[in-house]
Formats: sequence, structure tokens, C-alpha cells
Amino acid sequence: MNASLVRPLVRAELRAEFRAGEVVMTTIPFAASGLLVAAIAIGADTPLLRRVGPGMLWTIVLLFGSFVTLRRTVSGEPTRQEVLTLLGVDPVIQWVARAASSTVLLLGVIAVLVPVTVVIYDPPLTGLAAQAVAAVLVAVGLGALGTLAADLTASTRSRTSLVPLIVTPLTLPLVLAAVQVQEGAVYAASPWPWLLLAALTDVTIVLAGLLAARPLQEGAV
Repeated sequence: MNASLVRPLVRAELRAEFRAGEVVMTTIPFAASGLLVAAIAIGADTPLLRRVGPGMLWTIVLLFGSFVTLRRTVSGEPTRQEVLTLLGVDPVIQWVARAASSTVLLLGVIAVLVPVTVVIYDPPLTGLAAQAVAAVLVAVGLGALGTLAADLTASTRSRTSLVPLIVTPLTLPLVLAAVQVQEGAVYAASPWPWLLLAALTDVTIVLAGLLAARPLQEGAV
């Protein structure tokens, strides 16, 4: 496996997305609107808003993050995958590049939604280092699982609806860990057990993706 191919493939994925602007122009605005609508529905109860803010953030990231892995620049790429296969690019390398590009985009989504959450919900800003680590772990796990789920449903007509159904329950440990890290920061509890849970979840998802990459591509041929 030639790992040196991952970086140019990731750059190509990100360039295609930046040209299409699907994440920036569609996913992020709708996700931010979701945070605002949820706050309006809760009402003007400031203590309650502060308490539920982090949970709402990660719920929105989970719901909209699935669609980042289903962006048109990925779902419309069968020709590019065929070219890469003809060039002898390992399916594992292709999967890693797509998962990595989704992770980078998810980190961008989180980076935009965090200040929106702070402005709307005014959550306690404590334990920022641990929360930053949790955000990275959530992005890695969600990016990898979304990519794997997209590959599993590539030949189905209901791909857009199936991927969120697969991703949502399996990423609940990541969302739970991220919320509990923030809660632990408020009450001076150790974040490490929850960060370890998120890290182990990521490792499991990534290993599943790496092991399934070749069989899935062979089955699609």
C-alpha cells in the first residue's frame, strides 16, 4: 500500500468539494439554522439553553455530518474510481483518502458550528483542550463510518436515506463521549475515560473500513 498517494488524492477530493461548494453553501447553513431553530423551540430559558447547548451541537453534527460523506463530489465519482482502479491504486488507499477528506470537511463544519453554539446557547467554556480532542475524534469516526456506509450502499437506490440510518446509531458512542467530556469539564471530572471510548470507537470503525475496502470494490466490479 503506497501511503504517499493518500495526500494527492485528499487534495483532489477537497478541490472538487471547494469548487462544488456543497458543504459550505448547503450543509453548514442548514446545520446552523438547526441550532437556531432548536434554541427558539426551547425558549428563553437561559440556564436550560446553556445546559443543552453542547448536546444540541453534537446532535446537529451527527445528523448533518452523514450528508458530508454523501456530497455529490463523492457520490458522483464512479468514473474517477474506475480510473484509479485501472491505474492500480489500492482500494484501501482510495478509501483512506475519501475518509480523510470527509474528516477534514467535518472538522470545518464543527469549527463553524462551535462559535454559532457559543453565541446562541452560551455554554460554559471550560476544558477546551479535552473538548478539542473529542471534536477531532468525532470527526474521524464520523468521516470513516460515513465513507464505509456510503460504500456499503453504493449499489442501492435509497443510498441517501440508508447511510444516515447506518451511521446514526453506530456513532452514538462518539456523541455521548463528546457530551460527557463537556459535562466533565463543568464538574471537574476526568475526560479520559470518555476520550478513550471515542478513540476505541474510531479504531474499530477505521479497521472495519480498511478490511472492507477491497471486498467492497471487488463486489462492485
